[in-house]
Amino acid sequence: GALGMTMPLISAMRVFATLLSLLLSLPVIAPAPSRPTPSPVAGVTPLHSYAEALHRASASRKNVLLLFSNPHCGPCRAVEGVLFMTESGAELISESYVPVHLVLNLGGTDKTPETREARSVATRFGVKNPPALLVVSRSGAKLGNIVGIRRPEILSGLRYYAKPVP
Repeated sequence: GALGMTMPLISAMRVFATLLSLLLSLPVIAPAPSRPTPSPVAGVTPLHSYAEALHRASASRKNVLLLFSNPHCGPCRAVEGVLFMTESGAELISESYVPVHLVLNLGGTDKTPETREARSVATRFGVKNPPALLVVSRSGAKLGNIVGIRRPEILSGLRYYAKPVP
């Protein structure tokens, strides 16, 4: 009797142990964050205030790199990736710019919060939809747009506007 009961119990425990080890060996999949934020490379973290960026640009004698984007916009994420997640983009930015990232609401069903400052700065520079990448002098004058979402276009634009303008 007793020996007959232990054999199924031992094999059930082996099955359980095998399943448990299989489960534990699987990679942990965390839920995606609700608002993806660029992870800084080489210490480049964009500011979220245009006023603060102008202040810092004035103190450091650099131009402001102004990025308008939205977390639900694929092209925006592509631009953010080149700017903040590639070594070449991060290097150019940290050497020559004070980066600021302003989030715009896309309208319609988009529930993304946008600050008053983001909307007023977008209106001031004629930005209707993200992504938009502008270079502004430390005195607040628009120097130009960097057009495109691909790495070569963006890096070329960053190099073009790198020289500080008062």
